[in-house]
Amino acid sequence: MQLPLRVRIVERDDDFCPRTLGRNPVLAAIHRCPGCGYCGVTAEFAPIAEPRTATKLHRVLVPIAAEQLRTIRQRYECRARLDVSLGEPSQRIGDAYLKAAWSARITGEPAEHEQANLRKAAQYFALALRARSVATSRVPVLCYLLGALHRRLGERDETYRWLAKLDESSAQEASPQWLSNWRDRLAARLRAESDDSDS
Repeated sequence: MQLPLRVRIVERDDDFCPRTLGRNPVLAAIHRCPGCGYCGVTAEFAPIAEPRTATKLHRVLVPIAAEQLRTIRQRYECRARLDVSLGEPSQRIGDAYLKAAWSARITGEPAEHEQANLRKAAQYFALALRARSVATSRVPVLCYLLGALHRRLGERDETYRWLAKLDESSAQEASPQWLSNWRDRLAARLRAESDDSDS
């Protein structure tokens, strides 16, 4: 009997990317079907009961099946493209691009791969907020995350804008203490970076 892999998260980056002892679950979570090219988590590999959905998915997968997806990052990017083609919610698409960025960072890929995926994640998370398709309790978390993503992209004005939106949303819907702590750490990091650039 094979025991499940034990993973211990020792810290998280400011955009919630987990840093672990042992294999990082972000790298182990996504799989690709060698036949059709479908990318997803284990639970998503199940027969599709709805014929129209199966036909649509097949059309989307035809060009993807021929692609060589050698990295975990590319699998998450494929997942995001599938979600776009299938009309999935923007937040779900943003999550896939965020995990693609994390994968690039964890495995030490060139920075441009991480940056491109951070930018796409931010785009889709912002779309989700504009469409009001995010649960009210998740709005402050997404505002914080957008601030963190824009800081990593070097876009200080956007970072401050999203932190201000976080403060607004927290005034309407009380944020959990852990999120306030993350917000304060991000603001402190911004101030330190500003002081470094001024000196």
